[in-house]
Amino acid sequence: MTSIRADDGIRLEYAESGDPAGRPVVLLAGFKAAAASWRYQVPALTGAGYRAVAVDLRGHGNAERPASGVDMARRGRDVRDVMETLGLREAVLVGGSMGASTIWSYLAQEGSDGVAAVVSVDQ
Repeated sequence: MTSIRADDGIRLEYAESGDPAGRPVVLLAGFKAAAASWRYQVPALTGAGYRAVAVDLRGHGNAERPASGVDMARRGRDVRDVMETLGLREAVLVGGSMGASTIWSYLAQEGSDGVAAVVSVDQ
């Protein structure tokens, strides 16, 4: 996995695969789940020509675990930081369970510019 820093300095992790020029699909796992939970979906996405980006947000998977300050608003800002740092435009955001709530937080704060579609799985 590769790391980036959120705007407050917390380390976030992501794994990227597929065509770098393909439409980005950002995979956000649910509560206590790691980016690795998308391992069965990534081959199908990359095989179809997408750029799959599976993200470990703060407190999940390999990302840093701060003692406090993790709420839905912060998770939405973490998605913003990932999108901006990686230059993701016209992305498909896929959220499983709490990952879907994270997407709604992101959209409420940042709007839908740069987002082509949203997929909510088992929210």
